[in-house]
Amino acid sequence: MPGTSPRPSDAYLRQAGIDPADATGHDAVELAHLAWRERTDVWLRANSDPVEAGEADLEDWARVCKSGARSDDPIGARWWWDTHHLIAYGLDNAWLWRPHQAPPEYVLAAITASPPGAVEGATRRVPPSGERLAPAALLPRHTAVYGMLAAVQARHGWQESSDGRPVYDWEKTDAHVRTSLQPREGAVLTPDARAGLWAMAESLDDPDGDVFLAALAQAMSNEARQSDGSVWLSADAILDYRGILPKMHRRPAGGYRRAGHRFEDRAMISQSMERLDHLFVLVEERRSRSKRRVLRRESKVLVIQERWTQQALDGSEEVALAWRYRIGNWLDEYLTDGAPHVAQLLRQALQYDPDRQKWEKRLARYIMLHGRMDVREHRPLIISVGALLDETQLNEEFDTRHPSRDRKRFEHALDQLRRDKVIVDVMAQDTVVAAPAWRYTDEGHDVLLSLPRYDWVGRWREATIQLMLPKLDQEFVRRHVIAPIPDKDI
Repeated sequence: MPGTSPRPSDAYLRQAGIDPADATGHDAVELAHLAWRERTDVWLRANSDPVEAGEADLEDWARVCKSGARSDDPIGARWWWDTHHLIAYGLDNAWLWRPHQAPPEYVLAAITASPPGAVEGATRRVPPSGERLAPAALLPRHTAVYGMLAAVQARHGWQESSDGRPVYDWEKTDAHVRTSLQPREGAVLTPDARAGLWAMAESLDDPDGDVFLAALAQAMSNEARQSDGSVWLSADAILDYRGILPKMHRRPAGGYRRAGHRFEDRAMISQSMERLDHLFVLVEERRSRSKRRVLRRESKVLVIQERWTQQALDGSEEVALAWRYRIGNWLDEYLTDGAPHVAQLLRQALQYDPDRQKWEKRLARYIMLHGRMDVREHRPLIISVGALLDETQLNEEFDTRHPSRDRKRFEHALDQLRRDKVIVDVMAQDTVVAAPAWRYTDEGHDVLLSLPRYDWVGRWREATIQLMLPKLDQEFVRRHVIAPIPDKDI
């Protein structure tokens, strides 16, 4: 029954250490206004963009509050019941006895009015730089990045450390990268915490790799960096870059307006960031010719310093919508290098569906990070089939019971990369292809001709292929790298 529901303002008063029974009128008015602002922002984030919200959006919110009194919808009714007390405390105590008669103008006035004695920063928003992925979208060509991506993509290979934590080892001739999941600083590794870390390890997958690459690219940007070296990044910015469509609401005058991303999509990004918050990396690099000099660095992958959260309208779940963070110390030496090697983050690599286009996504990531694109010319990348499958962990997806099917899947994925311009045909003239986007090399063709009728997978893995990388000119960067500015209206 509405009469037994606690007043939302009481919770704000108790949070401030004030007994609601002893609260002065000034206390109630100030806290009620802050409550209005918070609830308004929650609704705007679910239906619009708080930064771009105009009077029409606020009027929509006022109508929602007003119409909720006559709605059978429990969410609308809850918002309306909360509105009763916020109007009563925030504007005029006379409305306490007849809140359903409050005109929409009164509701709108409560939303837009400046609260008396408002706390500075109570309505602070994510800086504009966090609402869009940095245009440069640079990634470090760093051993640790390759090792961490391998850990995220791997279905198998996670081992138990001496204290029971999940660890994944990635070995190369001159480097060793150990990725581990650990409790947050100060937390004790109890049996329940250990079980939670193993659940995270089993949950890691390609979407987490997408979020990791986007967070890394944002942190590499001078444009997005704050004075303390941290950066902001929102879930919506990642979803926009991945090409996930937001909700669109029809306007009364015609057309549609952008109404924010779906809660479940934002929750997916939030869960990925929470898993990344538990990720640590240990990098060992052998720098001398004898390989006896080993440099070791261990740190958190991302150091999250602040979160901006949102609660579901039914109060069942709270998710983070934006984060202020910095890259851990594992990248410090790289960043102080005079001329660090970088790659461009390709939007298409993040836009491939992680379930239906896993092969395309993994191959695009490898080409993006390992292929050295040049601004002046197309460059070939030559690699064996087996090495490419192993480096992308697609060897775990390969079904030796149906090798012909998965070979076709591999070649179909390369054809898709060609259509999406991740690899390109090199033209000698307008209609003459000098070098196709991908092909088996002459040595690779010899291997194909010598394949046995049965048990041919091992021999096929020895075949080499050539991938032609696109030129990294301004047109390519504009079309395939720079994050698009989301349309507000259609």
